[in-house]
Amino acid sequence: MSAAQTRVYRNGVLESEGFPVADISEYLAEPDTVVWVDFCGPSIDQLHELADELGLHELAVEDALSQHQRPKLDHYESHLFLSAHAVRVDTENSELDETEIDAFINSRWIITVRKNEGFSMDPVLRRWDRSGDLAKHGVSFLLYGLLDVIVDGYFETVQAFDDYYDEVSEGIFSERPLDPAQQRHWFKMRQALVRFHRLAVPMREAVSGLMRREHSAVSESLYPYF
Repeated sequence: MSAAQTRVYRNGVLESEGFPVADISEYLAEPDTVVWVDFCGPSIDQLHELADELGLHELAVEDALSQHQRPKLDHYESHLFLSAHAVRVDTENSELDETEIDAFINSRWIITVRKNEGFSMDPVLRRWDRSGDLAKHGVSFLLYGLLDVIVDGYFETVQAFDDYYDEVSEGIFSERPLDPAQQRHWFKMRQALVRFHRLAVPMREAVSGLMRREHSAVSESLYPYF
């Protein structure tokens, strides 16, 4: 069973962290609080317990428990549901490492669900702590920090692909043909690039959806940061 990470902010100031999930309702009953909960590979019971407490839509919960969701943004009466993918290319083994990260987003809380430990929340926590002056924006601030780290991974992946193909091109134009092992490596990198493209396009659409003002997922003053 996955242990949850938790935080509560009050009036833009981190007040407590590491508290039991059972205390969430108590914190949310108080004014000016925002709660974050993170699970890595939660059990069905864990997520259903939280769903009952916060009114998470059953279809969104089903998606969070399922594997291989494509990046998307769904809208429900009491919350949004974002399915995102963090990526990293392993050029040595010519593989695209990806981790699905789902988020239930409400004006008072954000619940993140990671499908595996391939994506650590530590850089996100550091981003939040480093940008404490933005914490007054509540859930928008937490969402910004999460997406900022994920999107940085996309830029780093693009750069890794560029560096690899620059190296291959240099060898080709210097009349050093690829040996069979290099050809297999090139083919697998091509497959990884195709997979990356299939994730990047819907990911861009999902993030663009969050930016639509009618969804109120991002506070007006935070739009320049997205």
